[in-house]
Amino acid sequence: MSQQTQSMKPDTLKPDSHQRTERPNWLIALFLVLSALVFTGVSLTLTTQPDNESLRWCGIMAAGVILSQRLRQSWPGWLSLLVLTHLCVYWLFSPQQGVPFITLASDLCGILLVALLLKPQQKMASQPENVSGFTQMLLICTVLPPVIAILFRVLLLNLSGQSQDPVVWMPWLVSAITGCIMIFPLAVGLQNQTLSTVRAGLLRKDSLGALAVSVATVLIAFPGQQYPFIFLSAVLILGALTTQCGVSALNIFVTSTLVLLITPNGGDNSGGAMFRDLTLYFPLILTVLPASILSVAIFSARRSQAQIRATGEANARLYEKTPAIMHSIDKKGRLVAVSDAWLELLGYQREEVLGRLSTDYFTEESARRGQQSVLPQFYAQGYVHQIPYQMVKRNGDIVDVELSAILEDAMDGLSTRSHAVIKDVTHEVLLSRELAQETELLETTLHSIGDGVIATDTSGLITFMNPQAEIMTGYSSEEAGGRAFRDIVNLTTADTDLPVTDPVQRIDPESDSENTLDYAILTSRSGTVYSIQDTISPICAQEGTVLGTIMVFQDVTEARAINEKMSHLAQHDALTGLPNRVLLMDRLHQACLKHQRSGRQFALIFLDLDNFKVINDSLGHDQGDILLREVAQRLDDAVRGSDTVCRLGGDEFVLIMDDVRENRDISGFCQKLTQEISLPVTLKDREYRVTPSIGVSVCPADGHDPETLMRRADAAMYRSKNMGRSTFQFYSRDIEEEVETRLKTEQRMRTEIEENHFYSVYQPIIHTGPKETIYAEVLCRWRNSSGQEVPPDDFIPVAEETGLIRDIGRKVLRDACRAINEMANSGYRFITLSLNISPVQLSTHDFVEDVRQILTEENTAPEHFIFEITESAIMDNMADTIRVLEQFKDMGILIALDDFGTGYSSLSYLKKLPIDILKIDKEFVADMTTDGQDRIFISAILSMARALQLEVIAEGVENAQQAATLTEMGCRYLQGYHFSPPVSFESMLQHCSGQSVSSSTGSDNRLS
Repeated sequence: MSQQTQSMKPDTLKPDSHQRTERPNWLIALFLVLSALVFTGVSLTLTTQPDNESLRWCGIMAAGVILSQRLRQSWPGWLSLLVLTHLCVYWLFSPQQGVPFITLASDLCGILLVALLLKPQQKMASQPENVSGFTQMLLICTVLPPVIAILFRVLLLNLSGQSQDPVVWMPWLVSAITGCIMIFPLAVGLQNQTLSTVRAGLLRKDSLGALAVSVATVLIAFPGQQYPFIFLSAVLILGALTTQCGVSALNIFVTSTLVLLITPNGGDNSGGAMFRDLTLYFPLILTVLPASILSVAIFSARRSQAQIRATGEANARLYEKTPAIMHSIDKKGRLVAVSDAWLELLGYQREEVLGRLSTDYFTEESARRGQQSVLPQFYAQGYVHQIPYQMVKRNGDIVDVELSAILEDAMDGLSTRSHAVIKDVTHEVLLSRELAQETELLETTLHSIGDGVIATDTSGLITFMNPQAEIMTGYSSEEAGGRAFRDIVNLTTADTDLPVTDPVQRIDPESDSENTLDYAILTSRSGTVYSIQDTISPICAQEGTVLGTIMVFQDVTEARAINEKMSHLAQHDALTGLPNRVLLMDRLHQACLKHQRSGRQFALIFLDLDNFKVINDSLGHDQGDILLREVAQRLDDAVRGSDTVCRLGGDEFVLIMDDVRENRDISGFCQKLTQEISLPVTLKDREYRVTPSIGVSVCPADGHDPETLMRRADAAMYRSKNMGRSTFQFYSRDIEEEVETRLKTEQRMRTEIEENHFYSVYQPIIHTGPKETIYAEVLCRWRNSSGQEVPPDDFIPVAEETGLIRDIGRKVLRDACRAINEMANSGYRFITLSLNISPVQLSTHDFVEDVRQILTEENTAPEHFIFEITESAIMDNMADTIRVLEQFKDMGILIALDDFGTGYSSLSYLKKLPIDILKIDKEFVADMTTDGQDRIFISAILSMARALQLEVIAEGVENAQQAATLTEMGCRYLQGYHFSPPVSFESMLQHCSGQSVSSSTGSDNRLS
């Protein structure tokens, strides 16, 4: 048994019901056999009186106690073992008498009675709760079984003819009761005890000493002393007072047995038996009973004290281990107990704080306030609740706490100590301070922000208004407080002018999300109208209950006006005020939806102004803007109210002609547009005319969606430009086929540029003086992978539109560089070549650097080149074009203006261009021999060129008459099939054979 258990149980020979040990059956059987052998055998052989039943009943009592511990189902087996054991004992120890079956039956009756009486009293037997209960159980179990068993024995004897005189069987009963009383405390105390526990209890010094004193007292007092039982009683009572209960029970049993064994016989007659009852059994009972009862009383008292002590210790441990922060102080204010949580809070050890004043751990202010105000209240009412204090930790930190305490009253009515429970509220105090700061900040913010703030309760009554809300509503917060929201805030919707419901009705009680009103109209008390934007949010408690609402709104009157203006600008062209592409696509989408519902067709008209860039660049952008506004006004005047006019950008306009019945209506409308737009426009006191190129697509014939209709109207517009401009074209399938053909051409070109299917040819230019080839024009040709020659008019436009002209131009330039280098290496004087430059190339930002890099890589001087440009290339972007041409001039490259006379030729821009050569278009040369007007025009060009010190080349010379006439007019350079068609480089060299440097007459090959 552990030390802790022993400290709580004063008697180590008494079992612990919570630590009951189940012994094996063989050990119990062995104990029964041994007890029968010992007690019954000793009773039969060693006792001096034949009527002494004491020792035999000691065995009966022990067997009954053991049997009471077993399950009742197993009792027959155990009783059978007892029968066999007693038969053996009687056979061994009294053979002369045989087996006394009547005595055996009486013994079994006694064993069974003891077991039946003890079975319901197991708890009392192992752990006697009080002296009276134990005494009652002792008397019942030690008196009733012997009485019944002895009567049963007498009855059996009488039935068998062996009747006995009561004088004889009464000593049997007294001695049997004596034996039961002798062993009962020991037998009960040994229940469920282990051998180690019993051995430990017996080997204690006090146990051995008490047993030795008791045995010595018996040996000395019996039979030599006159009053031996007085000595024995004193020794047993002293043992009960000084030893454990189990040792006292063993002491009682040993001394009583010794007394029975050594007491002399008082006679065999009945008188001797009665004397023996009076001189031995009754005194022995009177000696044993008080000692047994006293031992149990002391055991109960010790156990109660141990339980009280253990309970106190447990309560103390519970007090210390409780997670609450607690301390207890005596009437002088000294700490007598603290919990571990208290120590952990302040950082101390228990031995450091016990006995010190509790105020030693408070701040000076808290200690002073406690002494002056809290303690008087505490002693007056006996408790305090949640008193705020500040305590000081060991490291000096301040802890905010709330203290609740009660007074403990002693039995005499005087207060002995108080108990306090402390709550650490440092975090809460910090949060409270932060909340106060945030509240102050919030109030300052709400009073200073430019937004209006109005709070209401769940009934829609106003509870708060900030100054901005007061200004915008015209009511002060005091006036509005407690009044209905609708009575103070005159709020209506911006579009329908209907009243806006109060904030409570606008929130969703199932959600804490905001409710936002885009725009509303707030009319103040004085009639001032504000356009506002507001947000309604519910005010919710922590558990989700809605406590009210808060509305935040801002004056967006000016912002809304700006927003509407910005929205208009985002959907309208800033220059003309017409809808832009964004609004156009929306209107076009709506028109498609309308067609799906009604089935009525509509037309999409794509319009582009012809040669607008010429006017814009020559007169300036401000005059170009005037022209665009005038055209926009004419378009807007020409359409119906249900139609739409949009400007896409630049000089492009789109019209949606709604509800068209027949195509001839569209044709008439387009003719009208052409006439209206072609009317002259006065710019800088002069009249100018622009014409439109118009393309038309019709829904549903040409498409059902905006993208398709736009694409096909755009394709029809380009067909109109290609057809000579100033006209209109409806979309048709052949336009789509033309587009597809162009796409296929583009795809094939991309592949065959890399495969070198593009090559250069050269057409000589003749000087009319020496009739020599001065230089040649380099032209690009395409022989596709099928071996077919693709006309330049078919692939050059595609190359320009797709940007492939840049790759083609690089290849042509490299071929020209190599041709020049080869002629120089072969000794030819002719080493100047002319290349056509596309507008696309001119608009490329790195075109100049690209040319410079190729010339460097091919090691060719730029003085050997002439770049030919068209008027259209110049007109696209005159300023940038002039800048690029000037860079080429600085490099040494000559500039020629090709197809002169076919465009908007004007001295105003001609004088700005850094050009060296004018090339007369072949249209003038073709009819000059039959048309005098063409000759006059050519003569004027020649005169102008001489005045501007420019050289002139006539293109398209097809016969000798044209050549002679041009020579007579003074044109020094001619080009055309009359001299040579475009030929390969080798053929050109043959054409130039004989014009070597050695045969040169010294004429300049740079057209000087």
